[in-house]
Amino acid sequence: MKPVQRILVGYDGSEPSKHAISAAAEMAAAYDAEVTICTASDHIVMPDGRKVRGTNADDAHEVVQHGAQLAREAGVSGPETRVNLLAPANALAMEARNGEFDLVVLGHRGSSGLQTIVMGSVAKALVEKVECSVLVVR
Repeated sequence: MKPVQRILVGYDGSEPSKHAISAAAEMAAAYDAEVTICTASDHIVMPDGRKVRGTNADDAHEVVQHGAQLAREAGVSGPETRVNLLAPANALAMEARNGEFDLVVLGHRGSSGLQTIVMGSVAKALVEKVECSVLVVR
């Protein structure tokens, strides 16, 4: 595995995505890597706990900023943020390619309906779409 210098975290506000931020923060500290938080979902969990379907850009920006705050609290210095409202696997793959990330970190399931039934549906699709490593966190 090549050295990890740039980490992309998929964050939708769900508990598993919060674990992904924690894992990314640990890896960033260990490798002195940069972290970018990306909200890429049409189903998100707002900071107040409300689940929102059919996400609009304002809601997504609020969620990604919450993710960035969690990353800062976990010791990440100045995480970048991105919002991409494509389907999660497509959005994260596009961000991973365009940002030349070394690692994508995501929770074992997100907040969307049927996609949460099969563990790793987004992760499985993402692995097929990117050339960098993908870490799925429980």
